[in-house]
Amino acid sequence: MIRYFLAAAVAAGAAASAPAAEYVSGGRLANVATQGPVGQSFVAEGALSSFGFQFASLATSAVNASVTFTLRQGSGTAGALVTTRTATVTGAANRAINWFDFDLTGLTAGVVAGQTYTALVSTGTANLGFAFGPDVDEDGVPTSTAVYANGALVAGRAVAGCGTGNAACDANFRFTNAVAAVPEPASWALMIGGMALIGGAARRRRARVAFVA
Repeated sequence: MIRYFLAAAVAAGAAASAPAAEYVSGGRLANVATQGPVGQSFVAEGALSSFGFQFASLATSAVNASVTFTLRQGSGTAGALVTTRTATVTGAANRAINWFDFDLTGLTAGVVAGQTYTALVSTGTANLGFAFGPDVDEDGVPTSTAVYANGALVAGRAVAGCGTGNAACDANFRFTNAVAAVPEPASWALMIGGMALIGGAARRRRARVAFVA
């Protein structure tokens, strides 16, 4: 019984992740190898536990690509390095777009709420596409506006319909903030009950020792 309460208390006080903030601007695809590094500048809301982009294969078959994720301070590719990760990213077959999230668990330093950062990806695989928007018509004129006001698409080359410095476009991206969970009333009750059981067991042990002596 004591073990049950202890486990419940630990679970109640463990760190959790806030729901991901998700921004989808459109269905256009940029070649990661050609444009790379490519990514998004953004304003952090706190420590990050993950950061994701949408990818797709530019070929008729799915692509499994080794992709390097880099997080830098400031807007652009030249800021101080915060962290880097390498993962195998699956690009869905024939331009079907899907999410891939880079695990940033344990990244507790270097990311401050309210500061600007840039998340970037690069790869040597020519068939991996990176989703962004807004979409454009046959004349290259945007058919919608950027969905994220606190940053912009970052790419090695100018992208048609994205304006100077690609400022009128955004990557399709999302991130999850690492936060400390606040125990609910029921969890508090479990923790208090667990502490009471531990205290009671300790008192019984002391009583037995005194009796034997």
